[in-house]
Amino acid sequence: MFTGLRTAARRLSKSPVFTITALATLALCIGANLTIFAVNDAILIRSLPFPHADRLVTMYYVYPKLPSATPGASVTNYYERRGKIAAFSSIAAIDENTTVLGETGSTSITKVGRVTPEFFSTLGVPLLLGRPFTDADMTYQTDHIAILSNEYWRTAYNADPNVLGRTVRMDGDLKRIVGVLPPHFRFLSFQAPVYMPLSTDEGDRNVAARHSIGKTLIGRIAAGSTLKEAQAQVDALDAELAPLFPEAKVVADAGTHTIVAPLQADYVASVRPMLVLLQVAALFLLLIGCVNLVNLLLIRASNRSRDLAIRQALGAGRRHIFGDVLSETTLLAFGGAILGIWLGAIGIRWLGLLGVDRLPLGAEVAFNGNLALVAFGVALAAGFGVALPIAWFNLHGEPTSALKSASRGGTSGAASLRLRRGFITAQIAMAFVLLAGASLLGMSLRNAMAVAPGFRPDHVITGQFNLTWHGYPSLESFHKFFGRLSDEAGSIPGITAVGATTSIPVVGAAGGDVMSVRGYAVPEGQPTFVVHDVIGVAGDYFTAMGIPLISGRLLRPSDATSQQWTCVVDEAFARHYWPGGSALGHEITPGTNPGPGQKYYTIVGVVGTVKQAGLTEKAGRGAAYLPYSRQYFRQYYLVARTVLEPDAVVNSLVKAVRLTDADVALTNLRTMDTQISESLSTRRSPALMATVFAASALLLATVGLYGVMAYAVAQRTREFGVRVALGARSQDVLMLVLGEGLRLVAIGLAVGAVLSLVLTRAMASQLYGVRWNDPVTLLCVITGIGIVAGLACILPARRATKVDPMVALRSE
Repeated sequence: MFTGLRTAARRLSKSPVFTITALATLALCIGANLTIFAVNDAILIRSLPFPHADRLVTMYYVYPKLPSATPGASVTNYYERRGKIAAFSSIAAIDENTTVLGETGSTSITKVGRVTPEFFSTLGVPLLLGRPFTDADMTYQTDHIAILSNEYWRTAYNADPNVLGRTVRMDGDLKRIVGVLPPHFRFLSFQAPVYMPLSTDEGDRNVAARHSIGKTLIGRIAAGSTLKEAQAQVDALDAELAPLFPEAKVVADAGTHTIVAPLQADYVASVRPMLVLLQVAALFLLLIGCVNLVNLLLIRASNRSRDLAIRQALGAGRRHIFGDVLSETTLLAFGGAILGIWLGAIGIRWLGLLGVDRLPLGAEVAFNGNLALVAFGVALAAGFGVALPIAWFNLHGEPTSALKSASRGGTSGAASLRLRRGFITAQIAMAFVLLAGASLLGMSLRNAMAVAPGFRPDHVITGQFNLTWHGYPSLESFHKFFGRLSDEAGSIPGITAVGATTSIPVVGAAGGDVMSVRGYAVPEGQPTFVVHDVIGVAGDYFTAMGIPLISGRLLRPSDATSQQWTCVVDEAFARHYWPGGSALGHEITPGTNPGPGQKYYTIVGVVGTVKQAGLTEKAGRGAAYLPYSRQYFRQYYLVARTVLEPDAVVNSLVKAVRLTDADVALTNLRTMDTQISESLSTRRSPALMATVFAASALLLATVGLYGVMAYAVAQRTREFGVRVALGARSQDVLMLVLGEGLRLVAIGLAVGAVLSLVLTRAMASQLYGVRWNDPVTLLCVITGIGIVAGLACILPARRATKVDPMVALRSE
C-alpha cells in the first residue's frame, strides 16, 4: 500500500501542472461543501445540547383562517396544561425579554429570560450552584430573585462560590441571587446573563388571557409516550376548555388549534429548505469537480496506454492496476481535503461576516474536528469514485492495439473520448442547474432590495432604551420623561426631528392585537376579526422616520394628555375597513369584545403603509399608531433624523438620554439603512453563496469542455490533415469541430433545463417577485452558458484549421 502511494507521489511530482490543477479543483469543491455543511451541522443535524433532546417539543396556537395572526402561546396555556397531560413529564414556559442591568450611570440593556419553575429541569439542565425557581416565586410580590448565567457570574462576580444571597441590580431594583447555571447554557439562539421568574397575577392566568400570546411553551415527552399521543391529549384538553373562553366562537371561526412539534425542527423550519438547497448545490459543485478530475486522468491514461499495455503483457493483474489508480486518486483527494479544510475554515469565517449568527442556531456555526473528519470522508469517497472510471478504462482497453500503434487515434483513445464527452455533458447540465438557482436567488434579492419600505431610511438613526416599573410607575411619569428627552435630543446640532416608538419598521417587532371598530359590520365571507400592528409612538416619530401623511393630521404632544383619545392609522388599515371611504373620525379600540366603559380612539390621521414585518412581507396587516401615554410600554426605540451623517450624532444621543435619566441606557444604535440591510441577510447570504458555487461550476465545466475539445483535436490531427489535403476548407474543419462541441453543449443544456425545472421548484417558497420557472431567467442562463461554452469550443476548433497536412501525415 505504502509502496503504491510513494509511486503515485513520484508520478504526480513529474506532472506539476496537472497535480496543482487537480488539487485546486478538489480543494475548492471540498471547501465549499465543508462551509455549507458546517451550517447544516449546527442548525439541522446536531442535536440540541440537552439530554434526550429528541423528546423536547414546543406548543403554540395557529390560526389557519386568520393569516394576519402570529402563532404563539400564553402563560394561561402553561397553567392550564402543566400536570394535566400524561404524555409530558414536564411543561415549562419562557418569555424572552430585555432588562436594564447595572448601577446608576453605568446601566446597559441586556437580554433576560423570565421562566417558570420547571424550565431548566424540562431541558435537563441542573444548576451549578443554588436552587431553581419555585411556584412561590411566580408572583409580582415574590419575584425579586435571579439566576445568573455562568459567564456573567465569572465576569461580574469573579466566579465567587459564595455569590448566593448577593444582589444584582435589574430595572432599578435589587434582585437576590439564588442560583448559577452551568457553562455555555443557551436556549436555542437565546442567551441571557440573567434569568428571573415568569411572574404573573390571577388576571394573567385567567382563561380570558389564553390567546395573549408572546411566550414560548416547551414540554418533555415522557418515556413510553409519543409525539402523536401528546398532540392528541393537548387537542382533547383544548376541546374541553374551549367553551370556557369568553370569545370561543371567534377563536373557533379562525380555525384555532395547537401545534405540538419537535423543538429543534420547528425552530429551524424557516431556514431548512434554503440550507438543504445550498448543500445540494455544493454537492453538485463537488460532482462537477470530480468529473473534471476524471477527464484530466483519462487524458493521462490515454497518453500512458502503451506503458499500461506493456505492464499488462508482463503480467500485471487487474488488482494491481486498480490499486495503482486508486493510490493516485486517493493521494490527490486527501491533498485536496487538507487544502479544502483550510478553505472551509476561511469560508466559515466569511459566513460570520455575512451574518450567519442571525439564523436560528446560527451562533453555533464554527469549525471543529468533526468537520475535518467529514472532509477526509468526502475525500475518500471522491478518490474511490474518481478511480472507478479510470480503472474501467485501463482494464477494458486493447493492449495489442496499443502496442501495435503509437498513434493517438487508437481504440483506447476513442473510448476515452466518448467517456469524457459523456462526463462533459453531465457537467454542463449540473452547471445549468446551479446557474439557474443562483440567478433566481439573485433576482429575488434584487426585487427585495427594490421594495419601497414606506418611509425614508436615509439619515435616520435608532437606538433602544427601556423604562422600568421602579422609575416610571405611572403614565404621567412617562409623559414627563419623554418631554425632557425630546428637549435634550432636539437641541443636538444637526438633528431635525426626534421621536420614539415601540417598534422599528422592517425588523418585524411590532405587537399584534385585534381592533374593534365602532359600528363596523363584518362583510360576509370576511374573517370575524383581524390582527393589526399596534404601535406606541411619541414626539415627532412620523417626521423623523419620513412616513408620509395621506390625510388628516399627525399626532401632537397634546394628544398624550387630551381628554379625547386619538390615534393615527395607516392606509392598509383604512382600506380594510373603509374601502373607497375616509377613516377620519371613526373610532377604534383594542380587543374583540370591548367592555361598557372601554375608551375608544378617534382616528385623526392616515399615514402611508410601512413594511413592519420585513421588506418582503406579502401584504401589510394594517397598523394603528397610539400615543405612548395611553398604554404602558417598557421597551422603546429612539428615532432621530439628522442632516449630518448619523454616526456623527451617536455620542450626543447617548449623552442626552443619560442627562435625562442616569438609569436609562441607549444601546443598539444603528442607522435605518443598516437595519434594512441586515433584514435582507437571510436572502443576501444564500444568493452570494449560490453565485459563488455557480460561477465555480461554470468555470470548471468550461475548462473541462475546452480540455475535451483540445484533446479531441490533438487525437484527430492526422484526420484533419487528410481532410485538408483532399480539399477541405478551413471553415469546413472549423464547423466540423465546433459542431461536435456545440452538440455536447446542447445536450447538456437540454438535460440541465429539465433538471432545473425539477429542482428550482423546491425553491419557490424562498423566492420573492420571481417565479421558480421564470422563462427569462432560463433563457438568460442558456444564453450565458452557450456563449461561454462556445468560446471554449472555438479555440480548439481554430487550432484544427491550422493543421499542416504535410506535417500531420509525416508525423504518422
